[in-house]
Amino acid sequence: MWNYRVFKNERGELGIVECYYDKDNKPEMRSEDFMAPYSSEDLSGLEQDLNRMINALKKPVLTDGDFKK
Repeated sequence: MWNYRVFKNERGELGIVECYYDKDNKPEMRSEDFMAPYSSEDLSGLEQDLNRMINALKKPVLTDGDFKK
């Protein structure tokens, strides 16, 4: 399972990343770079992607310490 999450990097910058979870629903991996909204379909697809990113703002901010080593 994955979703978008807000991530704070070692420089203190905040951005949206793709976050992947283990079987216990704990953060396991993330995208290396911050994500931008994208759709290869149409405006509706872009809106859905943006809404998933907006939902990430409602969850706790993740840092490297939240991921398994």
